[in-house]
Amino acid sequence: MLERILCVIGELAPVATALTSLATVAVSIAVFLVTRSFNRWQKRLAREQLRHQLYDRRMRVYETFRELLFSLADGTNKEIKLAYQTAGKALIEVPLLFNEDNHFKGYLEHLYHRIHEEVIRNIGYTEAHEPVKNTLADSVRKIYFQKSETLCEAKYLIPEEHLKKLPEQFKPFLTLTDFSEPKSRIRFCKPGAAPHS
Repeated sequence: MLERILCVIGELAPVATALTSLATVAVSIAVFLVTRSFNRWQKRLAREQLRHQLYDRRMRVYETFRELLFSLADGTNKEIKLAYQTAGKALIEVPLLFNEDNHFKGYLEHLYHRIHEEVIRNIGYTEAHEPVKNTLADSVRKIYFQKSETLCEAKYLIPEEHLKKLPEQFKPFLTLTDFSEPKSRIRFCKPGAAPHS
């Protein structure tokens, strides 16, 4: 009986070896599939994090320019100059954060330049001449009052005009586009030919 059992075990040994090899391959495939799935999840998570970071940085630029406009409407000269400097730093990041959109960049540069010309320069002039405005010659006093008037108008008109435009300009860039979905392939066709379906 023992001989018969040993004979059966001897016959099953190659099968057992094959099953062990098959089990090793099955475990290897399972580990590969789990690792691949985990890597895909990590890539998707990294894309989502980058998307949110880009959104946050774009939102900070928007908030910076919005605060500049608010400071024009109701801030002190010191607050306006500080907001203007902060907007200047944000303007440097615009080409990197907004896909080098020249129309958008041009809008922000125009707004920044207009504030410089109509507000910042006039603040500097009026602050420099404020202590001695009563002792100025009539021609210089006239310039002082003209610049003060221009400053007051700009502090009112620029925010009124751009607090409506600013959100519209930023709107295309402040949406959370889902980058985790695979993009469809671009198909090229001859001019005038129907695209492939």
